[in-house]
Amino acid sequence: MKDLLEKWYKQSQQISPVRIRGLSRKRLMIHLGESGYTEGAEIGVDRGRFSEYMFKVIPNLHLLCVDPWYWRHRGESRYQSTAKRLEPYNATIIRKKSHEAVLDVKDKSLDYVYIDGDHTFDFVMTDIIWWAKKVRIGGVVAGHDYYRFRGAGVIPAVDIYTQQHGITQWFLTDEKTPTWFWLKTEEPFKLDQK
Repeated sequence: MKDLLEKWYKQSQQISPVRIRGLSRKRLMIHLGESGYTEGAEIGVDRGRFSEYMFKVIPNLHLLCVDPWYWRHRGESRYQSTAKRLEPYNATIIRKKSHEAVLDVKDKSLDYVYIDGDHTFDFVMTDIIWWAKKVRIGGVVAGHDYYRFRGAGVIPAVDIYTQQHGITQWFLTDEKTPTWFWLKTEEPFKLDQK
């Protein structure tokens, strides 16, 4: 994956975020599978359709599927149908809010995280801050819906996080509702421990 991202970045004349022409979020998942990524988390699963797609294109995937399913209309029936959809796969369904579920996941244990939960600024920023810690060096931090729409804070959250953490190479898929992503290269803000 690292080689592919470096290639995309070098071919572009853009500064980050670099929109990768012709790349969709589905194709991004295929690249993750081709790169041997097998431990993932999806934050905001809803009906589980994208989760199911990930299982189909990423061999040997184990996916944490995090969603509270209680605040949506007909949350219980939505949860039940999603659990049934994902039953044939190696899914760990976590019916909690993101900030609760993250406490049970070991730091640097994931190959990637895909954030698509609550799209307001505070929730997106919190999800990035906490879930990025769960991704190993060389893994991918990603999320959906990098575009402007009512009540959304995805763009400012991602822009501020990348700027404040010195992430200078990050990308967007080429879609109406783009996915944002970057390769985790190092730990930000290491403390000098003596």
